[in-house]
Amino acid sequence: MSKELSWTGIEQFGGRLVTLAVGMVLARLLEPAAFGLIASVSVFMTVFQQLVDGGISQRVIQKTNVGDEEYSALFWGGLFVCLLVVLILVVCSDLIAQFFGQPELPLLVKAMAGVMLLMNMGKLQLTV
Repeated sequence: MSKELSWTGIEQFGGRLVTLAVGMVLARLLEPAAFGLIASVSVFMTVFQQLVDGGISQRVIQKTNVGDEEYSALFWGGLFVCLLVVLILVVCSDLIAQFFGQPELPLLVKAMAGVMLLMNMGKLQLTV
């Protein structure tokens, strides 16, 4: 087994472990209704995060010769897709709230969309 594969497995397992720990802490700290709101928004965030991610990181890692122009195109393309997803979430935040019957959701959806934008700004730099 190669060293890179081992580190990738540790990273994946560690990320899932941290997510589980954060979920458990939030479940203990928040009231059930508030935790349910966050969980319902998390479904949309997970789906849209997969759209934003699109496997770009894996493609960059697998390619042996990546030039500055390609990095620039990947950065701006990824930023454009992320901005588009954030815009869709912000515009649809009222519809999401109506779907779940929770008038508090639009602000939460907009806040989490902003967090998604910030998280994805440096995603390409992490793969380089």
